[in-house]
Amino acid sequence: MPLIITLSAIVLFATAIHAATGFGGTLLVVTLAALFYPLEGIIALIIPLNVLLNVYIILRYRQFANKKILVRSMIPYTFIGLLVGYSIYLYINKVLLGTLFASFIIILSCYELAVHFRLIKKGVSLSLFQQISILLGGGFLQGLFVSGGPLVVYYARKTIASKSVFRSTLAVLWIILNSTLLMLHLYKGSINSETLLFSATLMPALIAGTIIGEKVHHNISDSMFNFLIYLLIFLGGISLLLKNTSVDI
Repeated sequence: MPLIITLSAIVLFATAIHAATGFGGTLLVVTLAALFYPLEGIIALIIPLNVLLNVYIILRYRQFANKKILVRSMIPYTFIGLLVGYSIYLYINKVLLGTLFASFIIILSCYELAVHFRLIKKGVSLSLFQQISILLGGGFLQGLFVSGGPLVVYYARKTIASKSVFRSTLAVLWIILNSTLLMLHLYKGSINSETLLFSATLMPALIAGTIIGEKVHHNISDSMFNFLIYLLIFLGGISLLLKNTSVDI
């Protein structure tokens, strides 16, 4: 199967997930596509697409974004983590760190899924220290793998009840973080005219996935939405483990 068809199918699926939930698109694309294409190349292709997708979400649903949470906590701490993560990205052994991260979010999602099915009692809300640590970690992993979503989502689901507010608030955050990554990768040269042209060929899949995701978002209950969020985190952790055992980073 030609590479463009494979990547288009992955982008369509991941975009539908992202448009429906507000996260997971980049993580899924990077993870699945890395089985067919070099990881650094995948990151270069998907960052511009992710920015465009989230710009669309904000243009349509900006009224739902929680500006207070964004300004007071999410943007400052994740941005600091992003800069640290990207700096380390150039030097660190990403296989080992990715494996540790994947193991952590698998445990985290299993806990939340157990709470969802009432197998265990739901824990207390996050302390200020825990909130800051999670957001710093999410930004760090976004800069390192473009995969900080699970930690940021874990924080967001503890502080934002409405799925529409959740999606729009995250869209603002992803625009800021991934636009910063876009500039950094442009400066480094990993994103250039050639990769941008390749990204453009994936636009039809991006548009189709967005349409599908929109329909799913408006027809899913809050309970099912919460379940889907943590199921995606779990699958993301499994996928990251697969990536680190299947791809030579």
